[in-house]
Amino acid sequence: NEDRLLEDELGELLLDVILQPGQVLFVPMGFPHATGTAGTGDEVSVHLTLGLSTADYDFCWGGLRKSLLQNLGQTPSPEDGLSDRLWWRLLSPLPVGFLAQRLVKNARLSTSLLVKEVGKQLLDLLHAIGELDSSSLPHLEHLVAQHFSRQVAVLASQEEAYREVLSRGD
Repeated sequence: NEDRLLEDELGELLLDVILQPGQVLFVPMGFPHATGTAGTGDEVSVHLTLGLSTADYDFCWGGLRKSLLQNLGQTPSPEDGLSDRLWWRLLSPLPVGFLAQRLVKNARLSTSLLVKEVGKQLLDLLHAIGELDSSSLPHLEHLVAQHFSRQVAVLASQEEAYREVLSRGD
């Protein structure tokens, strides 16, 4: 149940819609959402979630690793020599909540528990791969926060596009 957010963590409601039979709603990757059924009676209601690769947009540990090493002027080592466990870890998504805009926009982000925990886990991953030692990362939390801020900017541009579509209507 690590992928659940509390209602007050969802942020400002962007859209509240009841779909009619045959309609589909696309929710972009990274946008927290909640679903339910309304007035279905005895009819069947289906909720299908289609996951898209978090690696494509660097919303995974490998993307954070790449960003960190590039900020330090280093090139990530090839992934083909890694154990299956480490390879899959790099492709796994970052923790739910890392894109919560109110956390990312917070001026004290570098001291947040989420950033500290993600930084610790990243450091453990880099040690397991053999890429860095902790003495070379005095600003690790700041670099993690920078990565999160860039990812929020990606989602903000998607949000802007969706708001434009919603404002047009049909």
